[in-house]
Amino acid sequence: MMEDYEFFLGQRGISFDAVNSHIICFPHTLHLAVSAMLDAVTSPVSRQNVTAPFASPLEEPFLASEQSLTDALRRDPFAMSRDTVNNIRNSQIRRNEFLQLIEAGNQRHKWTYYDEEDGKEKTIQLDVVIPFRDSSNRWGSGYLSLRRFTYLKQGPYALQEQMCKERTPMLAGTLNAYEKVIAAFEKARNSTTYGYLRHMLDIGITTMRSNYNGHLFSRLLILAIFVHPSLRMKWFRQKWDLENITYARRIVLDELSDYRSPASEPSSPPVPAIRNKKSSRRKFKLFEDIFGSDDEALSESTPVRTIEAKFEAYCTDESWPPVN
Repeated sequence: MMEDYEFFLGQRGISFDAVNSHIICFPHTLHLAVSAMLDAVTSPVSRQNVTAPFASPLEEPFLASEQSLTDALRRDPFAMSRDTVNNIRNSQIRRNEFLQLIEAGNQRHKWTYYDEEDGKEKTIQLDVVIPFRDSSNRWGSGYLSLRRFTYLKQGPYALQEQMCKERTPMLAGTLNAYEKVIAAFEKARNSTTYGYLRHMLDIGITTMRSNYNGHLFSRLLILAIFVHPSLRMKWFRQKWDLENITYARRIVLDELSDYRSPASEPSSPPVPAIRNKKSSRRKFKLFEDIFGSDDEALSESTPVRTIEAKFEAYCTDESWPPVN
């Protein structure tokens, strides 16, 4: 599709680079990695057809207290939860009976939950609702489907939702988010606690690394990191070697050169790009206290005329507030 845009825009005399204009979608690639991990431990038929009936690979009935964690995973809780939801939603009569069952249990205080703080079971009033069907194409669907069956760590789910926000500049955090997710997967893989999930985690790591390596030197990501006032060239100096830092610097300077014109050269000290402390803080709300200094301090920047000098001043200007 991007190539088509390049072709049609080129016919109209508009310059457009399909390769360098490709923006990586972190939530989407994280979803692909999670889906691959789920496919490694759940029924492929169940993942492809959420309405398909499910049969446990182990003999029934069984005692929950006597099964191992491996046995529990082999019983495929993902597919079992889908099968349960499908049976409930199979007809209007079943849906009505399910709602009546919840209401009756609420009235008689039959529903309980385990309070981890005091180690006791307590009664709870359940919402009178019908569960949605799972969807392999919907972000977080596996988490939402299993939330009432078992306790899951919410870190990856919260991260994916955070990276989808449109009110904050998230593109600059994409590469760092990849690294943190991959590091978390690798840490879990190498631990004794989650060793039984090694095959599943290997698939997630491979999927995430493939997408990460494919966009590591993306022109748009380099520019997004550079223009972010809390990052600039700091991230590259911490993560990349000298050769790659030089490459990133060249990308930025080339971009500045493309947009430079004689009219852009100021005859008087330039006005800082960031003047309104309130609006700037709102744009970069994800990073607290970035704009902690006052406007007067920012307005004392030394005027520069060459692109290289402007680049160095932007990267090293001491008037920028400290980033915690």
